[in-house]
Amino acid sequence: MPTPWAIPLFEQNLTDFIRILGPDRPDTFTSRSTLAGAYRDADRLDQAIPLFEQNLEDRTRTLGPAHPVTLTSRGNLANAYLAAGRSEEAKKLFEAP
Repeated sequence: MPTPWAIPLFEQNLTDFIRILGPDRPDTFTSRSTLAGAYRDADRLDQAIPLFEQNLEDRTRTLGPAHPVTLTSRGNLANAYLAAGRSEEAKKLFEAP
């Protein structure tokens, strides 16, 4: 679990990736996932879930639904849904082809 002081660093990192590389780059997606994971680990699921949702959308669009990285993004979102008590949404993701 990251320490609370790390979250602002992850936030700045994502801002920098978007500014320098643009919002639609693999490194930007990875930075977003790192921040989402930090939010999740800090029990800030209301902030983590939208980032995980965006990552799944972006990875599906750029890599396709069956790519291993897309599948990892889907699992990350499903686990965040479970942690937030949104089991039906998680189940749909786990059952997706």
